[in-house]
Amino acid sequence: MAPSAVPGEGIVYALPKSDLEVVQPATLKVPTAGPLQDVFDSCRRACNATGNKVTGDACDFSSQPKVVFGPPELRTVSAPDLPASTG
Repeated sequence: MAPSAVPGEGIVYALPKSDLEVVQPATLKVPTAGPLQDVFDSCRRACNATGNKVTGDACDFSSQPKVVFGPPELRTVSAPDLPASTG
């Protein structure tokens, strides 16, 4: 029988361990000028005018950049077991 680094008899084998990886996609959306930019600017001026009583969310819009999160993904990644330490 050939000498083995592992004491005892039998077959030595290793199973891969599964690590979980969570991926959260994110997109930065920056509004830019488009075909409706003139309409957008007119609406903004009308909503900012003094004495204009607009109710509800008619003037609730923003041209600020925003982050949009996609659905998270859960993945499994196989990794080898670390060798057992002898001590």
